[in-house]
Amino acid sequence: MNAIVAAFSAFASRLGFPVPDRSRYDHFMLYLHDWLKENSDFQTASAQQNVEFPPGSCWMVYTDGVPHAVVSGQYALEQTFIIPREVLVSPDVAPIGVLESSLGAKMAS
Repeated sequence: MNAIVAAFSAFASRLGFPVPDRSRYDHFMLYLHDWLKENSDFQTASAQQNVEFPPGSCWMVYTDGVPHAVVSGQYALEQTFIIPREVLVSPDVAPIGVLESSLGAKMAS
């Protein structure tokens, strides 16, 4: 899937569309997402919780802190909001801060 996204991004860039580079954090989160999807032990042995919503409802979730998946439904809209670190109340406990602290390396580009 990453190869398809990379090819599409390159194509869109050649057409003149603005295609920003991903940060190290974005690359890591995408890698982790794909690894969890492909890891059969994680898929079969990890605790799971299904949450169902009635037809016509809308819901929102902050997902950088938990593995997640949509297993059914008709429509999905994913939106990313980039929040500058300097406006966070506790940037050290934001997912990027926790990851940087664990790795001992900066993840922002």
